[in-house]
Amino acid sequence: GKKAGKSHQGSIRRNPGERSYGKGKGGVKDSRGGGAGKTSRSARGSRGRGKSYNPYNRSPSLVSSETLSSTATGEVEDRIEYDAVQKHLNALADSVGSDDPSEIEAQSRANPGDMGFRFQKIECDSENDGIFPLVADDYPMGGRKADFIRENCYAWSVLKDDDYELHGVDVEYVYIENYLGWPKHCGEEGFWEEFEHVVDVQIQRKAGVPFDQILSMPMPRIWEGHTTDQIAENVHNEYPVEHQSDHLKYIWHDKVHLDYEITPWRSKRDFIGYEVRLAEILSWGVSVVSAINFKVKWIAGRARPEEIAWKIAKGELIKDDDMEVPKQIVQKLN
Repeated sequence: GKKAGKSHQGSIRRNPGERSYGKGKGGVKDSRGGGAGKTSRSARGSRGRGKSYNPYNRSPSLVSSETLSSTATGEVEDRIEYDAVQKHLNALADSVGSDDPSEIEAQSRANPGDMGFRFQKIECDSENDGIFPLVADDYPMGGRKADFIRENCYAWSVLKDDDYELHGVDVEYVYIENYLGWPKHCGEEGFWEEFEHVVDVQIQRKAGVPFDQILSMPMPRIWEGHTTDQIAENVHNEYPVEHQSDHLKYIWHDKVHLDYEITPWRSKRDFIGYEVRLAEILSWGVSVVSAINFKVKWIAGRARPEEIAWKIAKGELIKDDDMEVPKQIVQKLN
């Protein structure tokens, strides 16, 4: 995003009794003294993943396609081949599962240096009731805090584990631990190098440096001639598939043809099979990935760059001996 935005007041002030963002010997610091004790990713993620582990329901028993479809809308079985998906995920679990605790521990990514600061750019209608600040122990998002945020705040799509559009899939195990990996959090090895690049790009943007001189990537045809600020606004709260639809207009003008080995041929000029079908695929694609994407967000809880930049500029990130913000980044932000 272009700007830091307006975070919830509770995430800026530290009230008596609230935790700091650094870590003490016992884990996340508590301003009342002592460590709150940070739950490790391996402790959160290990669920006894033996050969019979089922990613759908976190229990060793298999789940039938009828049971899975009933947990959604009762009609989605026509859209998703549950048996095929279950077979694939169970095979994946078999390939990485282990009854050996040392092997399970090795599968989980360590997080030395993590300052504990997490995503909390959330606006709420009511007093935060001790919900903020959000720290490492609050993610994966769940329990009382998740209920409060869902009911009182404007956080987008806070999904529960049993959300009907997840179809029973254990997102943390299947997608994060086996496909995506855990993101780098504030203070972890390699994080500051990535963050400094974002700071440098913002400095160049504010100085009016052209987009093609800031990033080594081609400008999409639909945004030719746009400034970096305009591009940022283009992807700020835009309507789903807006830009993909604009891109389709170029495809129509270029007279790109469909592969009729994939979609049935109907007639020489087929509006339904071309324009309507492509529009349907765009919307369908967004609907398929969105629930997983948002669940990953609320599991990992990675803070946005502007949140971290704001905390550094305000001097509100703890600078312990082993977790100091690099001096050149502090200077750039100031």
